[in-house]
Amino acid sequence: PLLEAAAAADPSVGRHVMLATVQRQLGKRDAALEALKNATKAADADRELLDQAEAHFLTFELQLEGGDREHAGSALASALQTALAGRRSPQGDDGSGRADRLLGRILDVYGLRREATAAYHRAFLRAGGDRQAQARAALDAIACAFVRGDLLAGREALRRGLDAELDPDDLIYGGLWVLMMEKRLGVASDGTAYRALGLPDRGNSWPGKLAAWASGRLKDDELRALSRTTH
Repeated sequence: PLLEAAAAADPSVGRHVMLATVQRQLGKRDAALEALKNATKAADADRELLDQAEAHFLTFELQLEGGDREHAGSALASALQTALAGRRSPQGDDGSGRADRLLGRILDVYGLRREATAAYHRAFLRAGGDRQAQARAALDAIACAFVRGDLLAGREALRRGLDAELDPDDLIYGGLWVLMMEKRLGVASDGTAYRALGLPDRGNSWPGKLAAWASGRLKDDELRALSRTTH
């Protein structure tokens, strides 16, 4: 309700995208699509091109989930065009690599794996010393590699995160995804995933518990007992 009030009082692309994301999580697909339609009509849509590209990409995902492939394809094409325009604009050159991360997601959907991997790599480099932005780029790359079963790309992105000494809690998730890929593909580990899983746990965190479970230090029942929910 607070987001709805904020979007109504001071409409912007970013607020409507955030609202749509929440509506999607609540299972309110039609409300999410309506919020995204409002996002593309917001007064700042021509300036906030990356927010607008996010709106188009989220629309693509929702349309695809609903089985509307024709409109999903149009939304994806709009996302690509707007993301490219945002990357070229002065506002898009904020040093966070956000434009390239978004391009990576879009290009991956198109099946352009090499180009998507290159976009994620650029995003990581553009993030510079922004460790949170670097972590987002690395995890996006590993997540997409996990979905398409590209173990080499997943390992490479995880190694970049390890070499940059990113937050262990972020790298643990990347390590889990790479380890699951290795097991799913029946490939022996090269040690990269276990490097991430063996990082020092900062203060009894949930990622630390997951790392202990994946490394065999916690049994299934013990992990389940430590969790607050089943999700």
